[in-house]
Amino acid sequence: MWTFLNPALLWAAAAAVVPLLLHLFQRRRALRIPFSTLRFLKLAQKRSARRVRVENFLLWALRTLLVLCLALAFALPVLRLKGFGGLMGRTHRDLALVLDVSYSMGYESAQRSTWEAARAAALSLVEGLQKGDRVCVFLADDDVTPLVEQPVADLQLVLGMLRAQRPRPTPSQLAPATLAAIAALQKSSRRERELHIITDGQALPWRGFRREEATGTGPEAGAGGAIWDAGRSVRDLPVFVTLVGPPEPRNSFPVSVAVEPLVLMAETAGTLTLRVGHTGPPQSLAATLLIDGREISSVTLEARPDEIAELQLGIPPLKAGVHTAQVKLPPDGLSLDDTLHFLLRVRESLPVLCVGTAEETFFLTRALHPGDRAPGMVTVRQQ
Repeated sequence: MWTFLNPALLWAAAAAVVPLLLHLFQRRRALRIPFSTLRFLKLAQKRSARRVRVENFLLWALRTLLVLCLALAFALPVLRLKGFGGLMGRTHRDLALVLDVSYSMGYESAQRSTWEAARAAALSLVEGLQKGDRVCVFLADDDVTPLVEQPVADLQLVLGMLRAQRPRPTPSQLAPATLAAIAALQKSSRRERELHIITDGQALPWRGFRREEATGTGPEAGAGGAIWDAGRSVRDLPVFVTLVGPPEPRNSFPVSVAVEPLVLMAETAGTLTLRVGHTGPPQSLAATLLIDGREISSVTLEARPDEIAELQLGIPPLKAGVHTAQVKLPPDGLSLDDTLHFLLRVRESLPVLCVGTAEETFFLTRALHPGDRAPGMVTVRQQ
């Protein structure tokens, strides 16, 4: 039975009328020229006209056939067979679905939601299955979560479980989930098998799939090596990848913070160094530092794609204790990474152990505590 993986593009077949219009508009017009002794010219004209009509008809047919073939190719026709005896019969399928549920799938823009598009694609695949077909689902997060570990024929159950899913606050690895899906499909026999991967096109989840990564070390390399070293049945498995993310997502995110000095003393100012990453077109944005819920300072930076920008924010003198702090960036399509939370520990004093006699540690104690105690000084006590 013929089916189409992308039937929405069948409308492009309407372009087949364009060659017909060109054929009609380009018909030759007869030009009358008075001339004597026309008997031989009329005979030649009739032969030439017949030849031109045949050539034009063949040219129109070839153009129309080309447009129809292009439309069918983009619609991705698939002929499903069930053995030689059932050449035109319907084949039962086992379908394995790998769904990326990393935090980047929560990206939202004015035009679309990446997660909604991914879930709609997954639901469409399951709804396209027929009676007797089976499906299993694996979620790709920081490892792999089997949602439906073995192919099942209860499609309504799978649809309900897919509708209940949400993106998770973790990165994703597609290789472990792909291996789990391949293992589930290998257990099916005499069935048409397909593997579908739905992700947003980020590069990080695909680590471990390349041969040079497969020869390395670590869990990603091991997964990639297992995929490359799989048997012939796995290499012949049809794999379909659906990319649902925007082609150029705009997202800014705090990468890390560093505090100077390393040990903050009470009533002593400090400096916070913030590193910010960015994807998408360049833009200016403001980074704001908040301590204990109070805005301390804000600095504007020029964020450029695939570059890490550094800027410094001032930390005012604080009282001794632990203070909650956060760095905020302007809201964008991925709100999960707009804010970085951390703690600032401010010490009242810093104990120092000096081993030795008073004479031996005299210069060290004077360097640590040159005079009367002042705010932020190191307290030295000899025992």
